[in-house]
Amino acid sequence: MHYVIVGDGIAGITAAKRLRELDKKSRISIYSNESFYCYSRPQLIEVLGNRLGIEDIPLKPVNWFYENDIELYLNVIVKNLDVDNKKIVTDCDQKIFFDKLLLATGSSPNTPPIKGIEQAGVFTIRKIEDVRRIQKNARDKTRSVVIGGGLLGLETAYSLKQLGLDVKVVDRNPWVLKKQIDMKGSNILKESIEEFGIEIILDSQTENITRDSLGNLKLVLTNGKEIETDLVVVSAGVIPNTVLASSAGIETNKGILVDDYLSTSALDVFAAGDVAEANGKCYGIIPAAIEQGKLVAENMVYINSKKYNGTVSSTSLKILGIDLVSIGEIYPSENDNVVAQVDFQNNIYKKTVFRDNVLIGAILLGDKTALPSLNKLIRTKTEVDNPEMIFN
Repeated sequence: MHYVIVGDGIAGITAAKRLRELDKKSRISIYSNESFYCYSRPQLIEVLGNRLGIEDIPLKPVNWFYENDIELYLNVIVKNLDVDNKKIVTDCDQKIFFDKLLLATGSSPNTPPIKGIEQAGVFTIRKIEDVRRIQKNARDKTRSVVIGGGLLGLETAYSLKQLGLDVKVVDRNPWVLKKQIDMKGSNILKESIEEFGIEIILDSQTENITRDSLGNLKLVLTNGKEIETDLVVVSAGVIPNTVLASSAGIETNKGILVDDYLSTSALDVFAAGDVAEANGKCYGIIPAAIEQGKLVAENMVYINSKKYNGTVSSTSLKILGIDLVSIGEIYPSENDNVVAQVDFQNNIYKKTVFRDNVLIGAILLGDKTALPSLNKLIRTKTEVDNPEMIFN
């Protein structure tokens, strides 16, 4: 049996580990288009701000692959997939045959349709090389702009600030982290971030990026405002890397379509991580990549042995000494019950959402002490007798 994995991110490495635990003898091969092996991509932003070094972010030490008899091939682009003959073809025209294939090809930065976005001084972050380019460009600069006020956008802004740059964040939404926190909590968060010296510009989209005769970049916003800067980092979400699959005739939508067992429309071909679309959703979060990686390995070894029932959305932000965790459904439906606490003096905001006395979502800003118990309630779907007393 030959298991082939395309992609050495969190989903791919998690799957490889579980495959070896379940199958001690079969061949496992991982192919990556990266030059640096299996690192934690979200931690690139911490490398940007010099909070971590490149040596701190690998998911596994080099000797782990040797010890577990797992083959890892770097700097290899898989350019073609032949599902009928069960083989992949690399950019060097090497043909690799497989018995079971996992597509863990991840995602790429979304590039908004902004005029001038392709010019020098405008960056995205997805690989180590991107971080190095930004750090080099920032050495003699003083001003920066981040386009996008999501989790990674705010963390990027923090890292740029640590490099000594003035930072502005331009976000199209009426409040930052709209997917993770409601307006009341976001207002508290925004105030804390701006106290650190990061300016947040809301309800604004970038229409054009130009460069003047002195080399200064200028952002022109849809509201007419103009911002001069030295460098721009775009953090506008990601797009699943589906080209390899779709070119092979595998069904795709936003991501690679998978069933309850993370199987694709092609026999013995599976997908997991950012690229997988399960029940109409591409999760794009670490907990889902880990859960899918473990589960897909089970199903690659034992056919249709474990169903994937989705992952409870859980995201966290830790910058500037601010703790923020968002779990599950934070926006209530009409008949849901909301229990909240606010402490403006200490910048603390807590919110829980109950449906039929079962906790379905929570926001914890500034105080995460209740996180373990709330996580357990959501995971076990335990009915709570008196939701109003949840924080007592």
